[in-house]
Amino acid sequence: MYITWGNSPQHWQWISIPESRFEKIAELLDGCWLNIRAGMHTRYLSPETLYSVYIVFKTKNGCTGLEDVPVEVGVRLIGQISSEKLIYFVGPSEVTVVEIDSPYRKSGLIIQGIEFRPAKA
Repeated sequence: MYITWGNSPQHWQWISIPESRFEKIAELLDGCWLNIRAGMHTRYLSPETLYSVYIVFKTKNGCTGLEDVPVEVGVRLIGQISSEKLIYFVGPSEVTVVEIDSPYRKSGLIIQGIEFRPAKA
């Protein structure tokens, strides 16, 4: 998982949560911009299966700046343009979450990871 400013200790800290299934967990300390990317190789996905992509997160008490904020989400093959349609994965893929239209400072968001799950019919 890659987060813009993720290695900047004034903006993010990397923590562990014993009950989480994710090894590296990011906590937003202070920032205006959210840009989160994650990738995985499609060989880990079953052929001819539709998937849903989930961002696993929680918020701390006192979380600020995330109320009613529009978010843009995209899934794409590496080197391809984002799409909101059905996507047939045939190579490495990437998930991006980019917040838009919010000048407010944010804190208290804990990003545990991004999961691909078979979609329910």
